[in-house]
Amino acid sequence: MPDAEKVEEEDPSLGTAIIRTIFAALLYEMSVVTRPAYPETQSEARNWTPTDGGCYCPSRPVWV
Repeated sequence: MPDAEKVEEEDPSLGTAIIRTIFAALLYEMSVVTRPAYPETQSEARNWTPTDGGCYCPSRPVWV
């Protein structure tokens, strides 16, 4: 989706946050369970970093 988000840095006089505004998104529902339905099921947490284009992408997966 083109122009789905905008990433900008907060005014330095207010703080150091990175502000991400999402204009469009695809939402998926999921649950992490203790007994998955399939043995090959896996879950991961991600470490997100900004790209030159302003999008956030996982820098490396962290397996849980």
